[in-house]
Amino acid sequence: MESNYENEAPLMFYDYAEVAKRPNFRPEIDTSKHKIEKIISKSIFPDKHPCGKKDCHQPHKNGWVVETVDNLETLVGSKCGLEWGGDTFLSQIAALDKRIKRESKLKIISEFIQNTDLLIERVHEIKTRTNGALWLSKTITRLETECTEDIFRNLKRRAAKGETSVTKDVLKTKEERELESSMNVGVSSSAYKTLIIGHLDGLEVLNFDIRQILIQKIYSTVISLKHVNPSTLSTPALNKLSLELGEIDTLFLQAEDILGYGKKFFSNESNFKLIKALDIENKHGHLTKINWMDNT
Repeated sequence: MESNYENEAPLMFYDYAEVAKRPNFRPEIDTSKHKIEKIISKSIFPDKHPCGKKDCHQPHKNGWVVETVDNLETLVGSKCGLEWGGDTFLSQIAALDKRIKRESKLKIISEFIQNTDLLIERVHEIKTRTNGALWLSKTITRLETECTEDIFRNLKRRAAKGETSVTKDVLKTKEERELESSMNVGVSSSAYKTLIIGHLDGLEVLNFDIRQILIQKIYSTVISLKHVNPSTLSTPALNKLSLELGEIDTLFLQAEDILGYGKKFFSNESNFKLIKALDIENKHGHLTKINWMDNT
């Protein structure tokens, strides 16, 4: 019986019916009469199906489609495959898994290459939309310009630590001081108390550089695809590129989140008042009320 199916067999089977309809497939093989030749595919089924080793028949979802020296095919689990094929079976598993991983990465890269122009358009849209990346970068620069260096650094520190509360020290009332003295006899205390006067909503926007995400991480990776032939990539280059592309969707979502933080931060009138309460002064001596949501 001549085998003509190896090249036709996919690296992965997900449907038992697809395996069972192959002309040389046998649901059961006597391993004492047929020597295993090679693994031709990996099987991952939604339901369990019997092992093809005659003295096993253990049902399993995951396993291997193997071919015998006389070109018969059947399903085996890893344990039976090892008993039947020995160390050669293990080395073939490793080789097939390596091929599967490479083919999966090549497929991902090919799909991204087909969508390169759409991805570039998406980057451009995020940059140029109303209250988009260009607006956010410009507005953060305007804030930094109007703040003293110390205050802007203070805002960055607050953002990094998640400290959005703005406080103010005020004198305690006479009643508060008397009550505190009666409860802590002989213990001196401050004449001031700290009040939270508000929260800087969206302050986390200062933790990110949206230009770096859009240009250095997304755009530069996507534009490089125009010069890539996936099939010629070495394994290290393939792994690196597939890893970078695997982060693209997450980076797009992150960019949208950052724009959301920016809109929340710069559209909130109370944020301006709270920053002013931090005694921010520009070179003219006052923090100017700029129209932060102006997209021009």
